[in-house]
Amino acid sequence: MEFSEITPSLSEFISLVNESNFTKEDIELQSKTASKVGYDSFEHYLEFQYFIYHHLFIIQELIDEVNKDLEIHHKIKGNLVSKVTKHVDHSIEDELKPIFERVQKLPVDIQSRLYIFEDKLRTLYIQSTLDNISKDDSLKNTVTKFLNDLANQYSLAQPEAKQSILNTISYLDGVSYDNTNKLIAESNSDNYYFKKQTSILQKLHDELVIGKYIEKHDAFVNVFRSQNRNPHLNSILWIEETPKLFYLLLRLNDNIEYVNGSRIDYIAYQLFTFHSEKTSDNIRTAYNSMISKMKDEHYIDKKMQHLNEILNRILIK
Repeated sequence: MEFSEITPSLSEFISLVNESNFTKEDIELQSKTASKVGYDSFEHYLEFQYFIYHHLFIIQELIDEVNKDLEIHHKIKGNLVSKVTKHVDHSIEDELKPIFERVQKLPVDIQSRLYIFEDKLRTLYIQSTLDNISKDDSLKNTVTKFLNDLANQYSLAQPEAKQSILNTISYLDGVSYDNTNKLIAESNSDNYYFKKQTSILQKLHDELVIGKYIEKHDAFVNVFRSQNRNPHLNSILWIEETPKLFYLLLRLNDNIEYVNGSRIDYIAYQLFTFHSEKTSDNIRTAYNSMISKMKDEHYIDKKMQHLNEILNRILIK
């Protein structure tokens, strides 16, 4: 999704100024005051506010810096707060200075109403942007994780800024109906295993095929629908190392070893088959020998990195 698709268009932004979001009196006051403080018209005022929101923070420069970090270090380094503030365009403040000086000459009560109007307008712009971000699960997860890191770095120096970011994350979670949709997915699922992840199973299949973890299986989702091997369906052929299968199943179950009383090794035997024939005892022995490593971050980074990236991207949290 391009940046221009995330933010509201100018016409969408202008349409936010309506009597559902503002009182008729406040719209009339802002319209009447706009020409007094230096704008050609109320429409010009709204266009300039839109320009400010789009250009005060140069997001492409931040993206380029992050991409450079990833290219060189394979991770983002340094202080996120300083990265963000570095890409603020303060030159716009110079354009606003004469307008601000004229506003300062207005009665205090009028000034207060104007500032409240602009705060509300900015909030509506942000909400509209978050609404668009929430439509793309991958983008939403990326933005949420970035905001969480940013909030943590604000913790000591600017706790009020941290709270503002956490409020943004809460809104993003709310507009995505995460908890409600999870409940719907679980209650509507006829899968015996991993009900929470029902909606992503087909996408998981595609990713596993591309990553050469399994062979293409047209009934992949249906295999998960019964507790035991379905005699009418071929099991899924796992073509990677067995520990990676255990890791996959554990992640599908929120790192919990049992589903409805069945342990992960039993589930692996029921759902999957292998190039070299394995008995349930073989699977159990292999599982017992490596389960302790599943909580070792170094082991996961070294042995499961690619699979871990896939699961982090698509699993329902």
